[in-house]
Amino acid sequence: MFRRIFLAIIVACACSTSAGSAADYTVGIVRDGPSWYFDTLIKQFKAELTALSEGERGLVFRDHDHAAYAAAQVNADLGALLADDSVDLVYAAGVIATEHALTRAQAGLNKPVVGGALQLSDIGPSFLSEAGTSTLANYTFIASPRRVVADLERLSQLTHATKIHILIDEVYLPVLQTRLQAAQARFAADLALDVAFVLAGESAQACLDQLPTGAEAVYVTTVPRISDAELERLYQGLAERRLPSLAMSGRRGVENGALFGLAPDNIKAVARRAALNVHFIALGQPLDELPVYLPMADHLLINAATANEIGWSPDYDTSLVAEFVHQEFRLSGEPMDLAKAMLMGQQQNIAVSIAREQQSLSHSDVGLARSALRPQLNALGQTSYTRYDDRIDRATTPQYADQSSVGLQLKQILFNDELFTNLNSRKELEEAAQYDTMSSELDALESAALAYFNYLRSEMLYTIERDNLRLSENHYQLAQLRVEIGSADPSEVYRLEQLRSQARASLISRETERMNAQIAFNRVVGADRAAQWSFHPVTLGERELFFMDAYLQPHMREAGTFRKLGPFLKAYAVDNSPELMAFDRQIAAQGLLLEQKQRRYYLPEVALTADLTHFNKGSEFADSDSENQGMAALNVSFPIFEGGRRRHDVLRQKTVIRLLQAQREQAVQQLEELALTSFNGILSAHPNIRLSRRALQAATKNYDSVMEKYSQGAASILDLLDAQE
Repeated sequence: MFRRIFLAIIVACACSTSAGSAADYTVGIVRDGPSWYFDTLIKQFKAELTALSEGERGLVFRDHDHAAYAAAQVNADLGALLADDSVDLVYAAGVIATEHALTRAQAGLNKPVVGGALQLSDIGPSFLSEAGTSTLANYTFIASPRRVVADLERLSQLTHATKIHILIDEVYLPVLQTRLQAAQARFAADLALDVAFVLAGESAQACLDQLPTGAEAVYVTTVPRISDAELERLYQGLAERRLPSLAMSGRRGVENGALFGLAPDNIKAVARRAALNVHFIALGQPLDELPVYLPMADHLLINAATANEIGWSPDYDTSLVAEFVHQEFRLSGEPMDLAKAMLMGQQQNIAVSIAREQQSLSHSDVGLARSALRPQLNALGQTSYTRYDDRIDRATTPQYADQSSVGLQLKQILFNDELFTNLNSRKELEEAAQYDTMSSELDALESAALAYFNYLRSEMLYTIERDNLRLSENHYQLAQLRVEIGSADPSEVYRLEQLRSQARASLISRETERMNAQIAFNRVVGADRAAQWSFHPVTLGERELFFMDAYLQPHMREAGTFRKLGPFLKAYAVDNSPELMAFDRQIAAQGLLLEQKQRRYYLPEVALTADLTHFNKGSEFADSDSENQGMAALNVSFPIFEGGRRRHDVLRQKTVIRLLQAQREQAVQQLEELALTSFNGILSAHPNIRLSRRALQAATKNYDSVMEKYSQGAASILDLLDAQE
């Protein structure tokens, strides 16, 4: 009995496994030859297709990679895979392979074929339907319809060249020669460009030797047999000849030394689209329903080092739109981070300098007040000569007399309530000035941080407008393509032309704001107004705080503890504000003066004076003689009546104190408001950051989806513009 049950379980499992699995799907791959681009593309294609097919079917890849760029051998490998009944689909991973597949597709194919090389329909027939799918039975491909035209237009626009030499690998000539000749005539007619083709081999020098004297610009297409080292020598040789170059490969070419690049890094996108096409074909979807056009956003790259070497400089508009490799064309300076900015603001801000000078004045005022209570020693001197004419009595009145004296006078205040109070008041005001300096330093720290973030904000808005302009440029190119294949109205092109101009104007405005923000930053930190900096971005996680993160995080995890943080911040700000401490010292100083004014009528001034004088006298009747005179005195004085001065002094002083108290209360209210609003800002910052990032991710996915539909004619231009916004 047990044996029968066991056998039944085995049979059931075997049947279940057989019913749940599908037969292996065999993909034949035909290559042109060794190539970094197609080797990487095939590797990613296999990985993508394997991930898509996991759990549905087994995959078998049959790879033909021995053609070595011989067109006949590539065609023979393709034919062998098409004739092999065990191969379900053929992936033509190469330019030669794709061209032979396209030729065979026009005559008819016996099984599905997917073209792996981007189909450049601007140098030949597009084979695109109005729906954006292939018009050839059993054949689909991935199209970049305006790649060559876009590159040539931009190269001509940037360099003002009218004759451009196009570098193309000589192994592609047998399969592309007819299409290249037709494209040459079309470029002359449509773009007013005189183009000439230069055949490339494996040597950079051989390519350079073919360029004639007087060449204006060079367009480097796909050259798979040239190594990276030779490619760098090629671009270096072009730079030494002061020839601008544009690489069809985009960023990779620019990083190798090309002056310009426009195409994005598309290997991953092309591999995924090819894998999706094969996956859907394996599921039974007709090939004429698969999208052909692959939306890719052009992105102007400029090698700044190459530009400097050949003496080329961008115009203003280009410098705003382009991304520069190796260095920025915009003026840049030493690195600047938030901590350095705040330190510079604390040390160099002009408001802080003014506060420090005012503190120095207060210190001097204390010294002046103290000096009035110290001994005062003065040197005295006098001389006179008197002459008498028409004397009444000549016997008693001399005709002349002279007198001179010289001496020292010492004075010491023994008691003066006003002077002693003034000294103590000045000490209080000196402390107030110290707190005012601290307050100015804190204000400078805040202003420097705000100016720093304002610059980062202006830089981010500039980047957003730049990316928006790039999207508008790509939408414009896509609309032109849709008009060419008859799936869109010309009004779409006109509307996108309008939006492109508006985006460029917005970008210029953002650049002006960015420059003004840097000038404002320089003013706040006390730097030269024309100084340039390389600002370090401040990045935070969804639950991070830039300052005191380790201290505050434990208090922010629990709602109850976090709610107590607001009142604590308010109380802490009031208790530790140097501005309020300065008010307290000023009120104390004025209080001392009030008390002095209230008692001035019953506290005398007591001073000790001492004089020592030497006199010298003479006249008509007596010879000159001299004498010494010494005197000491104790002086006591009371103010008896001053016309009501005491009463008004007291009233005025009380008003001054009330005014300071009201100003202090105003400062307390402002501090409490600032503390609580800052706390509320912290409270909402993290959710806002988190939700904004989620919204951005969703908007990006929505845009990609709408862009895909628009390229296939399934979405309107209004849908596209709404997704871009």
